[in-house]
Amino acid sequence: MIDLPQRDGTTYTIDQMMIDTWQRSSAFSNISVKVEVEKMAQWLEANPKRRKVNTHAFVINWLTKASENAPRTAHTSFRDRVQAEHREEMRKPVARPEVARLALDEAFRILGIKKNAPG
Repeated sequence: MIDLPQRDGTTYTIDQMMIDTWQRSSAFSNISVKVEVEKMAQWLEANPKRRKVNTHAFVINWLTKASENAPRTAHTSFRDRVQAEHREEMRKPVARPEVARLALDEAFRILGIKKNAPG
């Protein structure tokens, strides 16, 4: 559990279940949520005049910015590229089969689903 000090002197407690939930979210999958929450706690300790009243919103905003500023991995950029190609193809009357196949393969991989062998 990590306690974030609030403006009114109370603390906003972030437990492991909250961290796990945020970590599983696709919005924050490219960052370490626990590390970011620890950074928040240190920042709030160092900046008592900037402590928050609506700490939950502060946490979500912090995680969003951290996720947006995180370096992209090769895996992430490949997934983004495949998804962009898929969206573009789906706007057309008929999508190219290879783009649809790449999108399905990526979705199966992300979800951990093994494809059936052709038979």
